[in-house]
Amino acid sequence: KGIKKMLRRIGWGLLGTGFYHLNVFVGILLASYQDGAVTYLYYSDRMIQMPFAIIGLAAGTVLLTKISDAIASKKMSAVFKYQNSAMRSSMMLVLPSIVGLFVLAEPITKILFEYGEWLPNATIAVAAAMMIQVFSLPLMTTSQIYIKTLYASGDMKTPVKIGAFTLGIAVLVMFATVSKLGYLCVPVGTVIGGFVRNLQLRAACVRRGLYKTYKTTLLAIGVFTLLSLVMGLGLFIAKPLVVSVVMLAVVLAVSVIIHLPLAAICDKIIGN
Repeated sequence: KGIKKMLRRIGWGLLGTGFYHLNVFVGILLASYQDGAVTYLYYSDRMIQMPFAIIGLAAGTVLLTKISDAIASKKMSAVFKYQNSAMRSSMMLVLPSIVGLFVLAEPITKILFEYGEWLPNATIAVAAAMMIQVFSLPLMTTSQIYIKTLYASGDMKTPVKIGAFTLGIAVLVMFATVSKLGYLCVPVGTVIGGFVRNLQLRAACVRRGLYKTYKTTLLAIGVFTLLSLVMGLGLFIAKPLVVSVVMLAVVLAVSVIIHLPLAAICDKIIGN
């Protein structure tokens, strides 16, 4: 019985992971009607997936084990503590990533990819997609917390059902805006679909008493947002200097050295 139960859950989990690939497939299909658009979306997606893989997936993976143990022991206070801690630590890193990728989208793309047959118009096109798609980062990261919470409670079906519904919304948005936005309809649809998915996942957790947001967490995220915006202003001022890999590394290093210690100090002051 245990093996059958495990296989059923694995089956639902595999089905759930397929929605992302369906979203990508539809996006490629729509973008293929515009010259170079598939390439623009590919490189934009790679830049967004990097911080998500490092921060979002890592947080979700660690959280699953902790929450599973706490739910099994019926220690909901521990569940809430782990969730809020993961939310705060991940947002401390994700929010400056969003601002950095948004402000420096064009110089990053230019420095990393504009060689050989890669022309300036391609750099502008990739940067435009990045500046929209970057807003999916916090949605992708926080959804990992909600999904892992549902998984830990033994519910594999709800994330799949929500994923199917929001995939439909994303595709509808893409088809509705493709005539006006061209290939940019894909990141717009992805962000809107991700926002709806996040709201539904959170609502599902709250309804079952599996998630609770602490006021200190909201305060901390607000402070991280403010610090990230200040960092973004600094990056915008320094943007004309970012003309080489060395200068890009220097500007990012200075931003990290200033921002993260301040964010960590504020987080500690706010407390749990």
